Amino acid sequence: MQAHRVPPQQRLSVTPRAALAVGIAILFLLLHVVAGVIVRASATVDGPSSVSMRQIYD
Repeated sequence: MQAHRVPPQQRLSVTPRAALAVGIAILFLLLHVVAGVIVRASATVDGPSSVSMRQIYD
């Protein structure tokens, strides 16, 4: 009786296009995290800033 042999796993090939897509996705997420940190850091305790409250009238 032959022992059941598990075929060797094929090595996952990473194409340059796939690597670029993953790199862009990571950069996109990283920029969003940085933007979120900046927005939270710039938030004031006493409400919105006077610049954001300014209204433009015709």
